[in-house]
This record gives sequence, structure tokens and C-alpha cells, in this order.
Amino acid sequence: MKKKNYLSPKKYGWIGWSLICLISLCPVLFYFYIYHDGWSNDYNAWIAFGTLWGAVFGSLAFIIAIRTVYEGRKNAEREQIFNLIDLHQQKVEAVIYQGNNISGYDAFRIYAQQADKYLILHLIIRELKLHGVQQRQFLSDCLSILQNCTQISIGQIDIGKYLMISQSKAIPFDEWREVAYTVSCSMSVEEKVQAIAEVYAQIYRENGHFLGQYFRNMYYALKTIEQSSFSKDDKTYYAHLYRAQLSRYELALGVFNAVWELSSDDMVRLLLQYDILDDIYREDIVLLFEKGGLTPYMRIKELLQTYRKMKSKKSQ
Repeated sequence: MKKKNYLSPKKYGWIGWSLICLISLCPVLFYFYIYHDGWSNDYNAWIAFGTLWGAVFGSLAFIIAIRTVYEGRKNAEREQIFNLIDLHQQKVEAVIYQGNNISGYDAFRIYAQQADKYLILHLIIRELKLHGVQQRQFLSDCLSILQNCTQISIGQIDIGKYLMISQSKAIPFDEWREVAYTVSCSMSVEEKVQAIAEVYAQIYRENGHFLGQYFRNMYYALKTIEQSSFSKDDKTYYAHLYRAQLSRYELALGVFNAVWELSSDDMVRLLLQYDILDDIYREDIVLLFEKGGLTPYMRIKELLQTYRKMKSKKSQ
């Protein structure tokens, strides 16, 4: 059985015209309510009556005009938000991996995997430099492989050499992921933030001409949503609509970009406010590798909140 649509536009149209007719009759009804003897021949009475209703309808016209302007502003803001969402897709397609023909989401996948490899290397090399294999025997195999791959000592390996090391097929990154996570468990949250920041600084030096523009666009999209005249629920809806466009690899790189030295507290605040990184994948960042305990997003929030505290202390 077909359900009747009692709220159809056609019925709304009849209701609207009925209200207009009723409002139009109000002056006539009001006139006879005051003057019981029919139409007045007094010119001054008609002037007073017209002045009264001119003011009333003038006020109504002003209210309608204000409402129209307000709705027009909201429509313009809504269109601006959708334009920014469309622009986001263009920014994604403009990201290219090291001048190759790999672009868009595939480029983000490679960048995110590269950032994770850098972080794995960074955690292991950092630990070897700080403690050596005497205190971390489980890193002895890592030390041997790194020395064979680079032909230089651990003390001479800096983050600028990570690209060369990460491309070595001799390094079993899938196995090293668990090793690096074990190392990270002994680090403070501040040290983890610092490690991510140092890794992304190198990623940015290599590819910042693409990634910088992309993340600036993300910031202004979220800022535009926040500064709109929509209700809090509507702002959250549009922010989540924007988040729905982000791939898992964009979210992973978003974590790295959020906590490095050139990021801003306002950007991190917006990411937290609208839970933009809520759908982060556990497998995409080594610090989230553990299968138990905190959820991936809870760990990300901990990193972002710690970054804000560190940023606040530096600015004081």
C-alpha cells in the first residue's frame, strides 16, 4: 500500500497561500472591529488606519528580508563547504610520489608507508644509540642488518639517510615493526611525539611541496566549518562529511603532520574537536601496533593532547 505524503510541497503551497490570504484580510477584519458603522467617510480616520497597518506590514517585510538574508548566508556557507570538499579531491589528485606517475590515493599510501618505515628505523636506531645491544640484546639482529646495509656505524646514521635504508630489501620491516613497538613501550608520550615530529620533518623536506599545500587546505576547510553560522550539530555533520573523504593513508599522514614543529595548536585543536582522526588504522603507524589496551584513536588523542601541552610550554 502506497503511503500518502501529507507533507508534500503541493500541500505546503496551499497552506502558504491560505496564510497569505488570511493575513491580507486582517486589516479589513480589524477595520470593522473598530468601526461598527461600516466604511468611514472621515479622511483622517483612513490616514490613521493606513499608518497603523503600514507600520505593521513594514515590520513584517523587514523581518522577512532579514530572514531571507540569513538563509542566503547559510546557503552561501553551505556551498562554500561543499566547494572545499570538492577542492580536497583536487588536492589529493595533485599529490605525486617523487615525480613518478603515482599520484592521488596511491601516492598517499606510499608516503604513509614510508613515514611508518622511517619511524620504525628511528625508534630502533635511537634505542641503539642510547643503550646499545648490551642493554637491548633483542636489537642485536637489527644492528647487524643495519651495519651490513649501510656500511657505516650506527652513530653516524642520521635521519637524512633513512630513504636509502628504507629501500633496502634486506630489512624485514614487518618483523621490525614489533621490535620497534617494544622499544616505544619504554618511551614517554613526549618522546614519542618528538620521534614522530623528527620523522615527519624529514618526510616534509623530501616532499613538502606537495604535502604542505594539502594539509593547509585541510586546516582551512575545518576552520571554515567552525566559523560558519550553522549549529554545533550541523558543524559536526559537515566536519564528519569532510572526514569521510579521507583515506586511511591520509589519516596516518595527518598524525605525523599534526605534531611536527611547523604544525599549529589550532590545527590540532580542530582535529580533536571534530574527531577527524577517529578512523585511524592500527596497522598504519607502529606506535599503534599493540592489539590490546587502548584503542588506536585513544593513543592518537594522547599524542595530540601531549603535543598541545608541549607547544604551550614552549610559547610561555
